[in-house]
Amino acid sequence: MSRAGSVLAWGLVTRKVSIMPKWILVTLTELGVAQVYSCMAWVLAQAAAQILPLLEVPNLIIRMFVVLLLLGLPVTLVFAWRPISRRVN
Repeated sequence: MSRAGSVLAWGLVTRKVSIMPKWILVTLTELGVAQVYSCMAWVLAQAAAQILPLLEVPNLIIRMFVVLLLLGLPVTLVFAWRPISRRVN
């Protein structure tokens, strides 16, 4: 494999062409982090809402857990955005 491209079995040369600018890749990565965090937060909130009342945990603790999950999203996005922005520049 060379830097110019790779040779297919029948002799054709393919090139690696980046059709998306780097800022789009950064945005897609941030959206991926947001989607994964949102899905996991939803699963944890649903599990807490189902399991913690069985353990006779007060509703205030369940609400505080959900609020902490909501407050964690911006923090996660900041940490996901910082290393990528350094690589783009």
